[in-house]
Amino acid sequence: MRGRLMSLPLVKNASVRKFFPNRLVIEITERQPFGLWQKDGVVKIIAADGAPIDELRDAKFANLPFVVGEAPISASTNSSICSMKRRFA
Repeated sequence: MRGRLMSLPLVKNASVRKFFPNRLVIEITERQPFGLWQKDGVVKIIAADGAPIDELRDAKFANLPFVVGEAPISASTNSSICSMKRRFA
């Protein structure tokens, strides 16, 4: 079950615990939208670690920082992302 939860783009972390005889505890940490990433004409919402969360479908996240290119996060852009976090936090 944890593997299925972790495969969802919005899930950053998940834990599943069974307490006998009849209790199941599921804890989920969601990724938070941090920026927008455009590649090949498709704009996706990304988390602070660069993980794509979902395609941009409406204007709700239009004010997030915007990145264009092959990958939203790389070693060369990591310091820029950290400075964006401080500015937009």
